[in-house]
Amino acid sequence: MRKYAFVLLLTFSVFAFAASCGQENEAGPPDGSLGGVSDEFLDNLNDYAAEHSGSPADEIDVDLSGISSLVVHGEVNKILSNPLDYVGKRIRMSGPYYHMVSQDSTSRYHYIAVERADACCVRSLEFVWKAGDAFPDGYPQDWDDIEVTGMYGSYTESGETYYYIAVEKFIIL
Repeated sequence: MRKYAFVLLLTFSVFAFAASCGQENEAGPPDGSLGGVSDEFLDNLNDYAAEHSGSPADEIDVDLSGISSLVVHGEVNKILSNPLDYVGKRIRMSGPYYHMVSQDSTSRYHYIAVERADACCVRSLEFVWKAGDAFPDGYPQDWDDIEVTGMYGSYTESGETYYYIAVEKFIIL
Protein backbone atom coordinates (compact mmCIF):
# COMPACT_ATOMS: atom_id res chain seq x y z
CA MET A 1 0.00 0.00 0.00
CA ARG A 2 2.82 2.40 0.86
CA LYS A 3 4.49 1.71 -2.48
CA TYR A 4 1.24 2.49 -4.32
CA ALA A 5 0.78 5.73 -2.34
CA PHE A 6 4.37 6.76 -3.06
CA VAL A 7 3.97 6.11 -6.81
CA LEU A 8 0.72 8.10 -6.81
CA LEU A 9 2.38 10.98 -4.92
CA LEU A 10 5.38 10.92 -7.25
CA THR A 11 3.15 10.99 -10.34
CA PHE A 12 1.17 13.92 -8.99
CA SER A 13 4.40 15.73 -8.08
CA VAL A 14 5.81 15.35 -11.59
CA PHE A 15 2.72 17.00 -13.06
CA ALA A 16 2.82 19.78 -10.46
CA PHE A 17 6.49 20.40 -11.16
CA ALA A 18 5.99 20.57 -14.90
CA ALA A 19 3.27 23.16 -14.44
CA SER A 20 5.48 25.32 -12.24
CA CYS A 21 8.61 25.31 -14.39
CA GLY A 22 9.54 28.75 -15.67
CA GLN A 23 7.88 30.73 -12.87
CA GLU A 24 9.90 33.50 -11.27
CA ASN A 25 11.35 33.01 -7.81
CA GLU A 26 9.27 34.98 -5.33
CA ALA A 27 11.27 34.01 -2.26
CA GLY A 28 12.45 37.44 -1.19
CA PRO A 29 11.66 41.12 -1.22
CA PRO A 30 13.17 43.13 -4.05
CA ASP A 31 15.06 45.69 -1.99
CA GLY A 32 16.66 43.41 0.61
CA SER A 33 15.41 44.89 3.87
CA LEU A 34 13.55 42.97 6.54
CA GLY A 35 10.79 45.57 6.84
CA GLY A 36 8.31 44.39 9.47
CA VAL A 37 10.66 41.88 11.14
CA SER A 38 11.43 43.54 14.43
CA ASP A 39 14.47 42.92 16.59
CA GLU A 40 12.06 41.93 19.35
CA PHE A 41 10.55 39.22 17.13
CA LEU A 42 14.00 37.87 16.26
CA ASP A 43 15.08 37.99 19.93
CA ASN A 44 11.94 36.07 20.94
CA LEU A 45 12.60 33.58 18.17
CA ASN A 46 16.19 33.11 19.36
CA ASP A 47 14.93 32.59 22.94
CA TYR A 48 12.45 30.00 21.66
CA ALA A 49 15.20 28.27 19.66
CA ALA A 50 17.49 28.18 22.71
CA GLU A 51 14.73 26.62 24.84
CA HIS A 52 13.96 24.01 22.20
CA SER A 53 17.44 23.19 20.92
CA GLY A 54 18.09 19.50 20.62
CA SER A 55 14.40 18.81 20.07
CA PRO A 56 13.64 15.46 18.46
CA ALA A 57 13.32 15.23 14.67
CA ASP A 58 9.62 14.35 14.96
CA GLU A 59 8.95 17.96 16.04
CA ILE A 60 9.93 19.18 12.58
CA ASP A 61 6.78 19.84 10.60
CA VAL A 62 8.32 19.79 7.12
CA ASP A 63 11.59 17.87 6.69
CA LEU A 64 13.10 18.43 3.25
CA SER A 65 16.58 17.14 4.07
CA GLY A 66 17.91 13.85 2.78
CA ILE A 67 15.18 13.29 0.19
CA SER A 68 15.25 13.53 -3.59
CA SER A 69 15.47 16.94 -5.23
CA LEU A 70 12.33 16.16 -7.23
CA VAL A 71 10.26 15.80 -4.06
CA VAL A 72 11.95 18.80 -2.39
CA HIS A 73 11.32 20.96 -5.46
CA GLY A 74 7.64 20.06 -5.39
CA GLU A 75 7.31 20.82 -1.70
CA VAL A 76 9.11 24.17 -2.10
CA ASN A 77 6.65 25.01 -4.89
CA LYS A 78 3.80 24.21 -2.48
CA ILE A 79 5.38 26.40 0.20
CA LEU A 80 5.79 29.31 -2.24
CA SER A 81 2.28 28.84 -3.67
CA ASN A 82 0.52 28.51 -0.31
CA PRO A 83 2.81 30.22 2.23
CA LEU A 84 0.09 30.80 4.83
CA ASP A 85 -0.27 27.02 5.18
CA TYR A 86 3.35 26.89 6.41
CA VAL A 87 3.66 30.00 8.62
CA GLY A 88 4.52 28.89 12.15
CA LYS A 89 5.77 25.48 11.04
CA ARG A 90 9.30 24.29 11.64
CA ILE A 91 11.05 23.48 8.37
CA ARG A 92 14.35 21.68 7.81
CA MET A 93 15.92 21.94 4.37
CA SER A 94 19.31 21.30 2.83
CA GLY A 95 20.75 22.60 -0.41
CA PRO A 96 23.11 25.13 -1.90
CA TYR A 97 23.42 28.54 -0.25
CA TYR A 98 23.56 31.82 -2.12
CA HIS A 99 23.07 35.45 -1.26
CA MET A 100 21.98 38.58 -3.06
CA VAL A 101 22.55 42.26 -2.34
CA SER A 102 19.75 44.82 -2.58
CA GLN A 103 19.87 47.35 -5.40
CA ASP A 104 20.93 50.08 -2.99
CA SER A 105 23.62 47.76 -1.52
CA THR A 106 22.37 48.22 2.04
CA SER A 107 20.83 44.80 2.68
CA ARG A 108 21.65 41.18 1.94
CA TYR A 109 19.28 38.31 1.33
CA HIS A 110 20.25 34.73 2.11
CA TYR A 111 18.70 31.76 0.31
CA ILE A 112 18.73 28.02 0.20
CA ALA A 113 18.07 26.64 -3.27
CA VAL A 114 16.78 23.42 -4.74
CA GLU A 115 17.12 22.46 -8.37
CA ARG A 116 14.83 20.01 -10.10
CA ALA A 117 16.41 16.70 -11.02
CA ASP A 118 16.16 17.54 -14.73
CA ALA A 119 17.92 20.91 -14.13
CA CYS A 120 14.86 22.73 -15.47
CA CYS A 121 14.16 25.11 -12.64
CA VAL A 122 15.62 26.38 -9.41
CA ARG A 123 13.40 27.46 -6.53
CA SER A 124 14.63 29.08 -3.34
CA LEU A 125 13.50 29.92 0.16
CA GLU A 126 14.83 32.98 1.92
CA PHE A 127 16.20 32.56 5.41
CA VAL A 128 17.15 35.00 8.16
CA TRP A 129 20.00 33.96 10.40
CA LYS A 130 20.70 36.19 13.38
CA ALA A 131 23.97 34.52 14.25
CA GLY A 132 25.78 37.54 15.65
CA ASP A 133 28.32 37.25 12.83
CA ALA A 134 28.58 40.04 10.30
CA PHE A 135 28.59 38.95 6.69
CA PRO A 136 30.76 37.28 5.40
CA ASP A 137 32.18 35.95 8.71
CA GLY A 138 30.39 32.76 9.69
CA TYR A 139 28.55 32.47 6.39
CA PRO A 140 29.36 29.84 3.76
CA GLN A 141 30.60 30.64 0.28
CA ASP A 142 27.94 30.89 -2.42
CA TRP A 143 26.86 27.43 -3.60
CA ASP A 144 28.23 25.63 -0.53
CA ASP A 145 25.78 23.02 0.75
CA ILE A 146 23.99 23.95 3.97
CA GLU A 147 21.14 22.75 6.14
CA VAL A 148 18.80 25.14 7.92
CA THR A 149 16.09 24.44 10.47
CA GLY A 150 13.69 27.11 11.59
CA MET A 151 10.22 28.54 11.81
CA TYR A 152 8.54 29.80 8.67
CA GLY A 153 7.36 33.36 9.05
CA SER A 154 6.55 36.53 7.19
CA TYR A 155 7.21 40.24 7.13
CA THR A 156 5.61 43.14 5.29
CA GLU A 157 7.48 45.79 3.41
CA SER A 158 6.12 48.48 1.09
CA GLY A 159 2.71 46.84 1.26
CA GLU A 160 4.03 43.43 0.15
CA THR A 161 4.28 40.31 2.32
CA TYR A 162 7.42 38.17 2.10
CA TYR A 163 8.14 34.78 3.66
CA TYR A 164 11.30 33.29 5.09
CA ILE A 165 12.75 30.68 7.44
CA ALA A 166 13.83 32.19 10.77
CA VAL A 167 16.86 30.00 11.41
CA GLU A 168 17.14 28.09 14.69
CA LYS A 169 19.90 25.76 13.50
CA PHE A 170 22.42 26.31 10.71
CA ILE A 171 24.94 23.73 9.46
CA ILE A 172 27.49 24.08 6.69
CA LEU A 173 27.68 20.59 5.18
